[in-house]
Amino acid sequence: MVTLSAEGSGGTRTVSSVIYAGDALSEAIQQNYSGGSQTTAIYYLDNPTSVGDLVVSFSGNMNGLGVSLIALSNVDSGVSVTAGSDGQSVALATTEADSFVVASHANNGSSGTAQSPLTALFDGPVGSAGGGSGYNLFASIGEVTPTFTGSTARPVTVAAAFVSVPDNTAPIVLSIADDRRGGPVVKDSLVNYTLVFNEAMDASSFDTSDFENAGSAAIDVGTIIQNAPNEFLIPVTPTGSGTLQFAVTGAAVIQDSAGNALVTSPQVTDDTVITVDEVDNTAPTLASSDITDDRNGEPVDANTLVTYMVVFSEDMDAATVDASDFENAGTAPISIGAIVEIIPGIFTVEVTPTGTGTLRLQIGAGASLTDGSGNAIVTDTSIFDDSYIAVEAAPVPAADVTRIHVYLLGGQSNADGRPVASDLPTSPVNLQEPQDDVDFYPRDNLTTLRPATFFSGGEVKFGPEITMGRRLSDSLGGRAGIRVAILKYALGGTKLATDWVPGGDATTTGDGPQYAAFQQTVTNGLDALAAAYPNATLELEGMVWVQGESDANSTDAPNYESNLTAFIADLRATYGDGLPFVLSRLSSGQTALNSTYLTTIRNAQTTVADADSLTEWVDTDGFGLSGDNLHFDATGQQQLGNATAGALLSPRPFTTNPTLGYDGNGDVVIVLENAFRGFAYVFQTNPDLDAEGWVDVETLTADGSLVFFTYPSSGVGQKRFFRIGRVLEN
Repeated sequence: MVTLSAEGSGGTRTVSSVIYAGDALSEAIQQNYSGGSQTTAIYYLDNPTSVGDLVVSFSGNMNGLGVSLIALSNVDSGVSVTAGSDGQSVALATTEADSFVVASHANNGSSGTAQSPLTALFDGPVGSAGGGSGYNLFASIGEVTPTFTGSTARPVTVAAAFVSVPDNTAPIVLSIADDRRGGPVVKDSLVNYTLVFNEAMDASSFDTSDFENAGSAAIDVGTIIQNAPNEFLIPVTPTGSGTLQFAVTGAAVIQDSAGNALVTSPQVTDDTVITVDEVDNTAPTLASSDITDDRNGEPVDANTLVTYMVVFSEDMDAATVDASDFENAGTAPISIGAIVEIIPGIFTVEVTPTGTGTLRLQIGAGASLTDGSGNAIVTDTSIFDDSYIAVEAAPVPAADVTRIHVYLLGGQSNADGRPVASDLPTSPVNLQEPQDDVDFYPRDNLTTLRPATFFSGGEVKFGPEITMGRRLSDSLGGRAGIRVAILKYALGGTKLATDWVPGGDATTTGDGPQYAAFQQTVTNGLDALAAAYPNATLELEGMVWVQGESDANSTDAPNYESNLTAFIADLRATYGDGLPFVLSRLSSGQTALNSTYLTTIRNAQTTVADADSLTEWVDTDGFGLSGDNLHFDATGQQQLGNATAGALLSPRPFTTNPTLGYDGNGDVVIVLENAFRGFAYVFQTNPDLDAEGWVDVETLTADGSLVFFTYPSSGVGQKRFFRIGRVLEN
């Protein structure tokens, strides 16, 4: 139910609608003061099904609104009776017993307080006026007079009654659970049972005599504890051997808060039968799946605390569970912190990887851990977690950065970028926010990678650098002391033939104005990186060129092939003979360009790239374009960045360090560390190292720095050689 108190000026206003979580409420009653400046109303919604915003709409002028909300259970649908009047009170005659009455009030003062027998709910200013609301349950049929104090200037009051329905439904038991994981247990050991009901219960109706053992062992029932309105803990101690199956007796009278009794025929019993031994001779066990981490297997930075939960099959002697029992089955060095038994048989183990690699907690072979009776867990072989965690290099201070992979980006408008930053995705990585692991020098200042193109309207826009930098850093960064940086200079509408024309040597003499400005940006960017990271080696890894549209004309298109060849040569004379060069071929979808000259430029681009082993071209056909059929849209720019990054990474050598282990099923697990994200790797086997004998077992694409290959246990015991290679087509 919703009560509304409103004040306005300039004539009568009415409540047009009340919407909650997208559902329209029904009007119980609404009344305006006869003078028109105050309005009060009551609305209701039967059986709401979701949670959301409350939206109130008015017709006419409104200066202020007071709202109260009441949620009721066990109430008939609809409204029973309503009444309204000008004044501080209203007479309402209930027609049903157990009527819930709610009243709402508005006046021209500062408040309106509900009086007895109502319980005040809302009381306060409404615009420049006042209002209030109140409620109560009335058991008997008869007249009720909701009354409010406050201003007598233009008061209006409404009331409505809703009929309560008695709770005649018996409670049910939702679950019975023991804290010994199904046993076995030894006689005289405490077993705590938790009973969960479907509703609030009357705790005074619970007694130890209500519970018994449907198994064969004698038991004692301890003091019952109420954990929640619908949850109770019943301690049970088996005093003899046999079986233990918790049950509610047939004679039990356990009631909910409305006095409805639990149905005990058929008998309510636990579905788990626990074996109760005279003497504990059973060794505890621990499965790989019962060693879990609090990171959900996600990568962590070195020196990050990881807390494992280790769940044994029974209560353990905590004195025998210590740091010396735990090791890392992965490759990262670790330190073991606090080990705490949080409940019998369940321990938390704090582990901190102090270097990069992999983390896989294990109890080492030969470790001695015993239960309370001295039975030792079998540790003939290690017991290890069934999952690995990648441990990556934590962000390091600038002084500790030792290498920066630097990439150059230049061209015209599609290098500059025209999509707005708000069109970038926010998950799984929020690309609208700065990427702090990538350095970025967009023309005139060193910052971290972010949308930084300012074009029309003052909106922040972006180019291919966002996804290009993200992919490059995901593949090359993340290692101790290594970062990625992009230096960018681009300007829309510029030509290779004039604006970017090369002078032919390693100086700016004879260079076009934009090419000269580009080189100055590179110089300034490298200086800024050197100053920010004084101990780092700057490695110029490649150039990305996004240009050609402005040369698609009768004068410049015929010379584009020779101009591009000269431009690449000048770049390498300036920045190194081995500089990789990646160009984006104009898209066939850029139909805003003359088709003849578009084809000429496209052919020139592929011809130059195909003739040069250090130059690659990226196919942009199919990349998203905006409505002008010239500029890449947000999707297209992200595709362009990913593609150019892939081209820059493609010549990188395969440099990884695989390790070998076993999973809980006995299968061989080969872990490839320091993989390049987004690249495919193939796992092969060979019985004799015969050059023709290699057989593919599995091909996987890296979605992080670790790739896991599995060799089935059926092959274990045979002589096998393994190798892992990168799928170069990727």
